Amino acid sequence: MTTYIVSISWNADTERIIRLLCSLGNYVHLFDNTFLLNSSLKSVIIRDFIITNYGSFEFSIYVSRLSRGSAWNNLSASNLAIKSLYSDGEE
Repeated sequence: MTTYIVSISWNADTERIIRLLCSLGNYVHLFDNTFLLNSSLKSVIIRDFIITNYGSFEFSIYVSRLSRGSAWNNLSASNLAIKSLYSDGEE
């Protein structure tokens, strides 16, 4: 599995995005509409899946592979949840 950061415009429906991410792999909600996602899919496939299955998609989206060298503070997700997502990956 690869860990990605997925960030979508703040005004997109968060609950709808979460439902889509659930079908792509394990995720952690960081803040606003920004998530970490563990998936075996490529970033372009993730992006296209969200755009295609969201419905009317007029939002900005960014999907990028992450490495282990991350730092964070004051996020919606706990430190334990984020570290656990990274430890489940094979990076």
